[in-house]
Amino acid sequence: MVITHPQVQNDLAAAVKFSDSKSNIVGDKFLQAVETADKQIKENPLRFHPHGDRFRRYNLRGFPYHIIYEVDGDWVGILVIRHDRRHPRFGLDRTWPS
Repeated sequence: MVITHPQVQNDLAAAVKFSDSKSNIVGDKFLQAVETADKQIKENPLRFHPHGDRFRRYNLRGFPYHIIYEVDGDWVGILVIRHDRRHPRFGLDRTWPS
């Protein structure tokens, strides 16, 4: 089961807005990269780079963004989509709603 933190929608909207400011084509390609990431994370969540003790990191191909997520058994939680230049702790303090 894959769960997305509610704030990820804000992360995605901000990234798409920034990409669209460059070109609508860039925005569309960014969304495709996120869809590919979502699919690959679902298929094999342990495939991607460990990020500290608790998280994993998926680098979005062709974009300076990455996805931080955590895996606990068959549960996968996508925590944040962030720009590579954001502070490395950005989004890691998010908690899962009950």
